[in-house]
Amino acid sequence: MQKISLAALCAATILSISSWANAADQTPSTVAAAKNMPEESMVVLEGTIAPGETEEMYVLTDSTGSIDIVVDEEDMQGMNLNADTVVIVEGEIDQNGDNMEIDVDEITLAQ
Repeated sequence: MQKISLAALCAATILSISSWANAADQTPSTVAAAKNMPEESMVVLEGTIAPGETEEMYVLTDSTGSIDIVVDEEDMQGMNLNADTVVIVEGEIDQNGDNMEIDVDEITLAQ
């Protein structure tokens, strides 16, 4: 029984790592597409960001719309951002009632 549980845990871990690797390798999606994805989906978005309602909350905007993103201070890596700075964010969709946001795991400047 324990061998089956261990095998299931290993398989789940591999699938989880695989989904993160795929998110990092994928072409950025759009805000509109992200808003139609299920909760906990991995997503990569490219756009400009502006400060949001709290210190770690920002609003990412692309040509299809805007979405709230949550970026931990340590993930900002001392970036100096303004309204014209284009960034790429990788993270997970988080649905809280009617509010959808992206919990950002990585943010980089677009090339």
